[in-house]
Amino acid sequence: MQLNTHGNTHFKGAAKNLAKELKKQGFEVTHSNALNITAITLGYKNYNTYKALNENEDEISPISLQDLQEIANKKIEKHYPSIKDRFVVFP
Repeated sequence: MQLNTHGNTHFKGAAKNLAKELKKQGFEVTHSNALNITAITLGYKNYNTYKALNENEDEISPISLQDLQEIANKKIEKHYPSIKDRFVVFP
């Protein structure tokens, strides 16, 4: 499965599908909220941040789920380092 993180067509489609699936589960979500949830899932603060950072990228570049997972893991490690990286080492 490929997820296109550039270009609004796929991004907005993913948000629309998210809202539809949440509605099936009994959660009403506006399209705006679905866009924000999708952006947060990809590691952005919100949809406006995603849009601003990807505005000038004309080339569409699909990304695999494995690559997306690696990107997400790097962002998580940046904000939440492992316990071994938080130890203070004394000489």
